[in-house]
Amino acid sequence: GRPPGASAPRAPPPTALAMAAAVPSSRGNRLPGSGTAGGAPTAAAARRVITKAAAVLALAAPRALAFDFPKIDLPDVPSIESSTDSTNRPDLNTVGATVSETCSPQNLARYPSGWPTTLDWGIYWYGPNDQFKKATPRQQASLLDPTSWVDKGDGFDNATERWNSEFFDPSRNTVIYFHGWSGTGAWSTKECKRVTTKCDPNLCPNGGGDQLADPWLKQGWNVGFFYWDQFADEPCIRDAEQKLWFDRQGNGLRWASYNPGNNSLEWRQYEGSAQSVTDLCVTAVKEAMGDFYAGKTVRFVGRSIGSQLAVGCAAQLHEE
Repeated sequence: GRPPGASAPRAPPPTALAMAAAVPSSRGNRLPGSGTAGGAPTAAAARRVITKAAAVLALAAPRALAFDFPKIDLPDVPSIESSTDSTNRPDLNTVGATVSETCSPQNLARYPSGWPTTLDWGIYWYGPNDQFKKATPRQQASLLDPTSWVDKGDGFDNATERWNSEFFDPSRNTVIYFHGWSGTGAWSTKECKRVTTKCDPNLCPNGGGDQLADPWLKQGWNVGFFYWDQFADEPCIRDAEQKLWFDRQGNGLRWASYNPGNNSLEWRQYEGSAQSVTDLCVTAVKEAMGDFYAGKTVRFVGRSIGSQLAVGCAAQLHEE
């Protein structure tokens, strides 16, 4: 149970579960924003039931809502080879560069926000060769401000100039990736590691280094990553998972601050008004894409508990 004062988790409407697979713009082309003793089901059994229900609803919802998802050819991306021999499988706690490399001044300079010491969450847009830029807020329409009802433009002369500057074009289709738990050691705050579009050499064939976003970029897509790694960097995955839906203690979402200079990790509380990481995601998507987004489709892709975040965020956007 939740302690007194904690917010109740927001449950997505059933038909909105399908939105994790694809989020077609509504209002034209705009984003509106098994049993145990005594018969009590176990948490694992409950999750299985929810997972099966979500799969069925994801297939049924488009027909129930009387629309079809856009027929769009998705690009082929390099596949990650798997092996049934456990001795050949990579150790996810040791993959990638060393801590001294990932916490180098050169790597940290890629994040002007001050990450991983300073809290840095939100959407980053990716370009070729694993380049990225933090999304900047775009124009929002306000009911009380008629002057905001017309697209005022963003100062760029054409789509090419805009995309080269921001790695985002509001007329393109968009895919956004949601990572999962970052307390595994493979991607962690205290090691200055973030998952990016460059595939790790221990995970991808032929020595790795594959630019996983490039096939999407070549077909004209915007590619975004929603980072919540400092909230997800918990020793226990349950604690990270709960933040997706509610603030358990009711005193602000806990996040990890790491200082590479003195090798110290400190837990801090988020002081904003958001009651969950899902709330943060909704804010980030609205700000990054604006109310004049004109692409045909927005697709959310989640890994592990990041899939829950994709569902929750899409459902809340759909409600609004």
